[in-house]
Amino acid sequence: MKCASKFYKSPIFIAILFCVVTIFACTFSIGRIEPFTDKTIYDVEFFEGWGYFPNKAPHLLSFIIPLIIYLPLFIYLFYTLSDGFKHLPHKALMIGFLCFVIFRAVSCFAFNYGAKTFYFTSPFDDHNLVAVFYPGFSFYERIVTFIEEMIFYSYLIFFFTYCKKLNTKAMKYTIYGVFAIIGLFVLSLLIYSFIVQGYMIIYNVKNYFQPNGEMYLYIFSYLNQRNIFGLFLMLGFYIALIIFYMKPNPIFLFTQCFLVLFLFAILSKTPAILTYFAFVISCVIFPIFNLKKHKISSILCLTCILINIIFYIVIFVGKDASIYHRYVLPFFQEFFVKNKTVSMRRALTKCCLSMMSPLTWVFGYTKFPYTTLFRSYKELAMPFPDPAYNAHNSFANIMMEFGLPGFVLVVLAFVVLYYKMIKHLFVAKNPNMLLFLLVFSLNIVYSYLEPHMAFQRELPSFFLLLIFYYPLEYEFKKSENIEKKNILIKGLL
Repeated sequence: MKCASKFYKSPIFIAILFCVVTIFACTFSIGRIEPFTDKTIYDVEFFEGWGYFPNKAPHLLSFIIPLIIYLPLFIYLFYTLSDGFKHLPHKALMIGFLCFVIFRAVSCFAFNYGAKTFYFTSPFDDHNLVAVFYPGFSFYERIVTFIEEMIFYSYLIFFFTYCKKLNTKAMKYTIYGVFAIIGLFVLSLLIYSFIVQGYMIIYNVKNYFQPNGEMYLYIFSYLNQRNIFGLFLMLGFYIALIIFYMKPNPIFLFTQCFLVLFLFAILSKTPAILTYFAFVISCVIFPIFNLKKHKISSILCLTCILINIIFYIVIFVGKDASIYHRYVLPFFQEFFVKNKTVSMRRALTKCCLSMMSPLTWVFGYTKFPYTTLFRSYKELAMPFPDPAYNAHNSFANIMMEFGLPGFVLVVLAFVVLYYKMIKHLFVAKNPNMLLFLLVFSLNIVYSYLEPHMAFQRELPSFFLLLIFYYPLEYEFKKSENIEKKNILIKGLL
């Protein structure tokens, strides 16, 4: 009994519980998942016969059961880390969150009751006035929206306040444990893709070596969604990258290289290009600070840079000057041309922001009304079809759900994070902060082009929190410990 009592108070158990609470906090951002028979463009299919409906509130049981599990776990963890509620979050945060609660209560419960027709001016060529019918925001949806928002955003405050209170060693092992679980999931996606969709991978790879070859086959493993597959492969890349910096081993460098190449093979364009930049820049940064301590890994990084340089020399100044135009340019045209990734994202953002009005600039639409209205409006306003269920721009989505105040809060959160990273880079002299500055900067670019960001209520925010912020807090804690040791040594001398 004493051993069990000690275990429940141990840093490792608390760290594991921290991760479990994170999982449940993020389940309150999913929306509705249920089986469907008639597939329409409004269904996002995850598994065969199962759809994700972000414009609908979850069923009562799928909302109540996670809530019953989450609340006692959260209260116990809060009680333990706050030393019996003695050390609460900073007063400014508490006051700010109270204002947020009042603000969101007004937004949720003052939103138009009953069915209503909204009129928006199309931002495209004809600038027509588009009428969009909204069936109504039910009282149940308002309750669910409000509770989910309070749980998710109160958890973010809790996360950034108490994550640093975890034991350093326990944090490190928990990071490795979480990374291993997510890594195994990514590995299962890759194995399934190789076995079931191997012929598609070969077809796409062959296209890279044909003049003006085009990628026609979209590969999605068992997730039934190419962009989601690309997201998890990108997260797998970041896991390998962060572990490589924490514990340099050539295996994790080769893993990064493989995942970047595979992302290009499946034509997941945004993750492919962002991970490529992260790989190249990190290979430049690593040897600068680790050449003496980790010679083999540093030499391999420099070798990767050399291979890239040779590659570009061959492309741009080789004997066949048309290599760039024949092989490389077509891929980037596929990425940037009209109705493709970047231009499509811009069109979706343009369409989304044209829904704003003086009232929604302040309060936003909240999640379910926004998603429902955007889907209907987009089909009527956009000159070309697109199956997106929101703007595919996390910043625009936050603006639409929470208005300008919500957008400002997110920007402030990033400003604070960047300030802390730069401070730990120069004051605590932690070179790993360069890695996190790179990762977060590329994540901001990704958030501009995709609907996934840690501060937004989407399920991938769980993975982003654990993969980006959890190791970052570990680095902050490690830097602070080194700084304290240096001060102590100086004092003794």
